[in-house]
Amino acid sequence: MAAVIFKSCMAVVLTLSLFAEGMCQCSKDDLTITQSETGTVINGKPEFRVDVFNACPCTQSSVTLDCRGFQTVEKIDHAVLAKNGDDCLVGNGSLIPPFQATFFYYAWDSQFPFKPIFSQPNCSIKRGLAISPSN
Repeated sequence: MAAVIFKSCMAVVLTLSLFAEGMCQCSKDDLTITQSETGTVINGKPEFRVDVFNACPCTQSSVTLDCRGFQTVEKIDHAVLAKNGDDCLVGNGSLIPPFQATFFYYAWDSQFPFKPIFSQPNCSIKRGLAISPSN
């Protein structure tokens, strides 16, 4: 009798864990990037604020953007946005909590078309600390 109850309980736990994992089918496609001009001019170039919003119900980390051709006259802290070749790592790869954003600033002649190329969904971590630049 105990073996039947144990097997039944294990089946329920397994089913629930599979269901919970299926609830979080997040990817880089759940990251939304918006930009707005701040009104500040740096070295004769307009400054832009970039918001990277996580529209996933799970945290995402290791968010990487395509930065091929990206230029700025504004110094960006590497802890906020680290350019490595054609890729830019956002916030040192830190967690972006569900339905929250992190942001950074840059200044150039026009907006740069950032797009996410990688992220690591963390479906077992539902909460985290928001990352933001230290300005």
